[in-house]
Amino acid sequence: MSRANPYAAPQAQVADISPASAEVENLRRQHLGPEASIKSVGLRFLSEMSNESKGSLTIAEGLMRSGATCIAYETVTAADGSLPLLKPMSEVAGRMSVQCGAHYLEKHQGGRGVLLGGVPGVEPGKVVILGGGVAGVNAAQIAVGLRADVTIFDISTRRLAELDMVFGNQIKTAFASSAAIAE
Repeated sequence: MSRANPYAAPQAQVADISPASAEVENLRRQHLGPEASIKSVGLRFLSEMSNESKGSLTIAEGLMRSGATCIAYETVTAADGSLPLLKPMSEVAGRMSVQCGAHYLEKHQGGRGVLLGGVPGVEPGKVVILGGGVAGVNAAQIAVGLRADVTIFDISTRRLAELDMVFGNQIKTAFASSAAIAE
């Protein structure tokens, strides 16, 4: 037995916008004029609205005036305060960060020729992770898997204790201060 979607509107268009693609820019041009007004009635936007985005204030104001249903996915919060729509993106970002970092440490990429896992007789590469949230934990999992020397910095001593419990002696943790990070 299927239930009707209570959020579905007749002839509504749903646009799932991710900021990096050419289709997104085409969609934005199609639906947002230079003055950022929505031309399609019933349009719903699910997108990120980074405050750092060029023209984001103009776009946000135009979207508010349009009457469109707009959801910035970085603002969707669960009852426990977590950000369920950002979690999968943060997991990917954390895992990719170590992979990308390792790539640019290669000599032929202009790096120092560091192998994160080291080899017998050579110390492993050092990985410093700023923040023990979703992205940081995923970065740590990959770096630990590569056998790197991993340190996670965070400003929450409670979070650092949790990370110590999860990773044990596979990582080091440190309180994030300018002096400690510079070291």
